[in-house]
Amino acid sequence: YWEIGDVNGVKVSGQIGSGTDGSTEMSIASASKWVYSTYVVQKHNGVSSTDIPYLNFTSGYSVFNPTTCNPTDTVASCDATVQYDNQTLNQFDYSGGHMQRHADLSMGLGALNGTQFADELRSQLGSELTFTFTSPQPAGGGAAVVAARRCTGCANDPHLPPRPSRARPHVPGACRHRAPT
Repeated sequence: YWEIGDVNGVKVSGQIGSGTDGSTEMSIASASKWVYSTYVVQKHNGVSSTDIPYLNFTSGYSVFNPTTCNPTDTVASCDATVQYDNQTLNQFDYSGGHMQRHADLSMGLGALNGTQFADELRSQLGSELTFTFTSPQPAGGGAAVVAARRCTGCANDPHLPPRPSRARPHVPGACRHRAPT
């Protein structure tokens, strides 16, 4: 299933087969990284120099098999399988291990299971968001309903309804929405 739209709604959508549409929860997989990194920025009110190697995949914590992490695990129990590889320190290595270690030790989220992890992320990103984490993996455990991910507006955009839970200052040019004509 796929769809493309703008502030006014869905413009075009399609699917192959049946059983999946805009109301179906599906994995957002690697897009979970955007959700988690945005949480880190909100929680820290910016990014610290200690966050950067974990968020840009250069920390060296690059040996991680995400299939060993189950829905009943915690961030820490998944992190227990992450291994350090000195050869990937300061080298880009696309592995969820970097963010797993960061969430556990740098952010102190080790005790959280997937549901609790999603709740914590929403505490900074907005309680109205409906994503879930089917496993407590910041780099790949997220899931969402397409209809729920449709544009809900940039904070304080004058052309869109305000977000009730966490109004943020409007940054000119940051929101790509156009006023309805």
